[in-house]
Amino acid sequence: MWQRILTFPKRKPYATNIGVATVKTALADYLVQMYLEGKKEYDVKRGAVFAGFGCAYLGFVQWHLYVTLFSRICPNCLTFANLPWAQKFPITAANKAGWIDVCKQTFLDNFVHYTFLYFPVFYLFKNTFQKEPGKEHIKNPVMGAIQQYSQNFWKDNTAMWMLWIPADFLIYTVPVWLRLPLNHGVSLAWIMILSALRGETSDAAAVVDEKLIDEL
Repeated sequence: MWQRILTFPKRKPYATNIGVATVKTALADYLVQMYLEGKKEYDVKRGAVFAGFGCAYLGFVQWHLYVTLFSRICPNCLTFANLPWAQKFPITAANKAGWIDVCKQTFLDNFVHYTFLYFPVFYLFKNTFQKEPGKEHIKNPVMGAIQQYSQNFWKDNTAMWMLWIPADFLIYTVPVWLRLPLNHGVSLAWIMILSALRGETSDAAAVVDEKLIDEL
């Protein structure tokens, strides 16, 4: 039984990824609520936004995006990632295709995936589970998501790019076995930033928003 538990991540990487993504995302929001913001009572609806987003999107959707789609668009990515560091530097004709794929993955992740898929889905979850006070008249979560994201577009994406562009260059360069732990580590930090920026309703988050953006 103990051996089966220890080998579960290797035998069931897909299920493991969904579990880790769910727990990590919910934990990040919990830490921000209870320790950074100093809440006396945990906001369950806000927690549901992050837990649901972590499970459905970070666990399910991103697995197929990174493992299935990116490996097809960037066919040299895995071979390059597993090369010894001595063969990755300096950039030569032998490893040029691998570096091109690193740049392609970083560009697609930050300027296509996060901008046009990640944030819209996050705001859809937020408007489904966590209604804005005074905006209960917006019955359609899609319209609420569009409205919120349009207001926060540049601040959200700037914060994302500042963290994830350099992180992605490292994540897509390290050996494949190290990619998932490194990604989850950076993602935990990012989810805490996202929770601090957008976890609260708009009015309650206004002060935290400006302060955190300045610190970034």
